[in-house]
Amino acid sequence: MPANNQKRKTGNHVRHNCQCRKLSDLFVIPLYNCSHIYKDLETTKERGGDYWWLNVRVCKKCGQFWLAAQEERYNDLFIIKKLNSKQYNRIINQDIWPQTFDKYETLIHIGRNHGYIMEFYNADENNEISYDEEINSTLIDIVEDLVKQRPEISDVEISDLLDIPLIIAQQILAKIRK
Repeated sequence: MPANNQKRKTGNHVRHNCQCRKLSDLFVIPLYNCSHIYKDLETTKERGGDYWWLNVRVCKKCGQFWLAAQEERYNDLFIIKKLNSKQYNRIINQDIWPQTFDKYETLIHIGRNHGYIMEFYNADENNEISYDEEINSTLIDIVEDLVKQRPEISDVEISDLLDIPLIIAQQILAKIRK
């Protein structure tokens, strides 16, 4: 348990002044709204490389271990999953990570399952679709990551996953797969 833990006694139980006990085993929250959780979680190891979004954290107050993913490109979400000490030690000592958040596609699915869906385009009164160049660039980066991790992903799957028109998914895939 961290040396600077904050706890208070209630009856025969020790309660820590953190959010960990209130959070489900898998917890999803927008990055703009997670500071009350984020501030207590100290990053102890980053996976890095092809898994740039993934790290492991420890609550500075209660010692709870968390697998953390920052899905910053599509929905701007902080996704955390509780780890037990065996899982945590395998990461720290052997660099063996759970496969829970290994694919960026999984993070997008988790976000969708929790009600988060980004809109990348606008339709005007004539139902003409327009894109912001910056958003379009982000969308291409996301699709590149998806294709890198799963080369056989189809245009229909990308359209469904990212909630974009099929024609746009086809155009992006054609550009990426040149």
